[in-house]
Amino acid sequence: MRPILALLSLCLLAACAQQQAGAPAPDVRRDVPVGSVRGELLAVAEREWQGFGGRRGGQMVFYRADQSIAVDPVGQSTEDDRRVYERLTLYWASTREGGFSSYAECAAAWTTPGAKKCPWHLPWSAVFISYLMAQAGVPESEFAPDPSHVDYLQAIVARTMDGKPGYFVAHDIAAYTPKRGDLICATRGVEVAADYRLLRGQKYPMHCDLVIANRGDAIEAIGGNVFNAVSKSVIAARDGRLTRETGRNWIVVVENRYPERPAATSMLR
Repeated sequence: MRPILALLSLCLLAACAQQQAGAPAPDVRRDVPVGSVRGELLAVAEREWQGFGGRRGGQMVFYRADQSIAVDPVGQSTEDDRRVYERLTLYWASTREGGFSSYAECAAAWTTPGAKKCPWHLPWSAVFISYLMAQAGVPESEFAPDPSHVDYLQAIVARTMDGKPGYFVAHDIAAYTPKRGDLICATRGVEVAADYRLLRGQKYPMHCDLVIANRGDAIEAIGGNVFNAVSKSVIAARDGRLTRETGRNWIVVVENRYPERPAATSMLR
């Protein structure tokens, strides 16, 4: 999310929706066989990353062990580009949020008076993850879509702590090696001990990415609203596990227990 005018900042999505005559949110959820969910999740993430950058893929972000960050600007689009506008509205649709202004209205928001409802005016990383889950066919009983990472994590953390895990199970970063299809999550702007149990009942600002590869010395993950785009992050790791040496406050790995099988259909285009 880029900084916007103070007036626009005050216009939260719910309030703006009352002033816009845009179309309601479409249903982006797909029915997918249980055995294909993990494959679809990974395929959709790759599709969306490529959608922000073309055949070469999208933006790459490198989180190094010395806490430096490098961004490889191979991506051809950022959140306010016309060609990804529909994509962003579909991400929000996963949380049943619709009624957005047209791209032309949003592009002119800086110079044209009046409230606008634009998909990049609020953080959209959690709705990106929610969209991946919906497209992969994950039922809401397993993953409750939400525009806040910490809110969709609540049920997963609670089920894990209560000994009633489903297809998603929370782990401390020091105790579990992330694999393809897992989520890795960090708090933002607040220091919290690396204990996922501390998330229960809290409202910490957070960010989560979907793991697509683990090379041992680095973990690759795709996430939304990372430097204003869907980006692929390469995160320094130690023996395949997350550390806080990269400067990010990693706090939980959400294990994906759906079977490791190929996607049912080709999701790339």
